[in-house]
Amino acid sequence: MRPFTLLLLAFFFISPAQAQLSDSLLQVLKNERAKMYAASTGDNQVFGQLMGDDYLTANADGSYENKEQALEKMKKNPLPKLDTMVFKEDQERIYGNVVFHNGRIQLYKSGIVVVDFLFTEAWIYRDNRWQFINWQGTYTGISQHYEFIIAGIIIFVLALIFLVRYFMKKKTIS
Repeated sequence: MRPFTLLLLAFFFISPAQAQLSDSLLQVLKNERAKMYAASTGDNQVFGQLMGDDYLTANADGSYENKEQALEKMKKNPLPKLDTMVFKEDQERIYGNVVFHNGRIQLYKSGIVVVDFLFTEAWIYRDNRWQFINWQGTYTGISQHYEFIIAGIIIFVLALIFLVRYFMKKKTIS
């Protein structure tokens, strides 16, 4: 066979498989965004529908939660209302009917990063839908923005002290 014929055959045989993987990945990412939106708005019903019955999370404090425990915790301690949720450094790996998704999420309130964490989650395709079955998040520590905010506050307080002392001296001299 000529190289062009081989290339054409490869395109027809590989393309549908790639399209199917792309569609699956897009659906997982769409569900992942819906899950995070449900979590940030306290919509336990949607969050629970996206979870598999065998869901398990390993929390940053070293504890584990299954589906029922995670949903109960969401009811008791809903996430604070956020302005923006930014996904970064996304990387997905597909193994048959399982997708592992790694990345970073930064949650903003009033333009300031309030939470910044790395995560790994797993989704499985079963019962004709993608199910969220595993989550592990790791806080990255204090946001880099806080260094500038703290420095700004310190400068402001020092300037305020300087001005107060300056006007106090000027007042006592007069």
